[in-house]
Amino acid sequence: MSDGAALGAVDVREGVLGLDPRTHVLAVAAFGVASVVLVGLLETALLQAAAALYLAGNGRARLALRSCASFAVVCGLSFLPLPGLYGVLFVSLMHMVPPFTAGCALFSLSPSAIMCALARWRVPRRALVGVCMLFRFASALPFEARSIVRGIRMRGIFPRALDAVLHPALVYECLYTPLVMRCLRLSAELAASAELRGIEADGGRTSVHHVGLGARDALVAAAVVAVCVGLCAGEGLA
Repeated sequence: MSDGAALGAVDVREGVLGLDPRTHVLAVAAFGVASVVLVGLLETALLQAAAALYLAGNGRARLALRSCASFAVVCGLSFLPLPGLYGVLFVSLMHMVPPFTAGCALFSLSPSAIMCALARWRVPRRALVGVCMLFRFASALPFEARSIVRGIRMRGIFPRALDAVLHPALVYECLYTPLVMRCLRLSAELAASAELRGIEADGGRTSVHHVGLGARDALVAAAVVAVCVGLCAGEGLA
């Protein structure tokens, strides 16, 4: 087999389930619609559990546990007798957690695979660039934030954790300003990297990672839709 044929036969699947990025997009849409339709707390909690299982099945078990913990915290805050519209805000956030949890499965994929899959759906190039930048930023921002925190500790600005609580304005200044500057630098680097990789090149986009809908994608998508429809129908019959 020639080198060109061998390269064309490469099928690198990402994630535990090896799903196409468009399957994750469909899952996010299904969980999003279900979270809007569902009203009851039990049904919403079951929807979050299903989204967490979906995320864990894609190799993000730790992130799935964190999302469930976040859901529990937001759910608890929604029951507090808060003034104004804070209760409505927390209820809205609670319904946003399940689709966000399912969407985190996209972070188990390469941005190039996501862009290639969306390009097959004829997504506009500007939207593809935005998606690429989103995932690049999302993966780099935690590292940048940790670097800023390490720098603050090395300078001894907040020797105790209590000092950060007593001086929130200084915490905001020490974290926000460096983060904005790092984001500006990172955006310039990402733009240059995208240009070098041919982000504006004409023709079809390819990827060394697996991009293609198969039987596995159909089964997972059908299971997700069945769970969402079942929860919505169960709440309607209750």
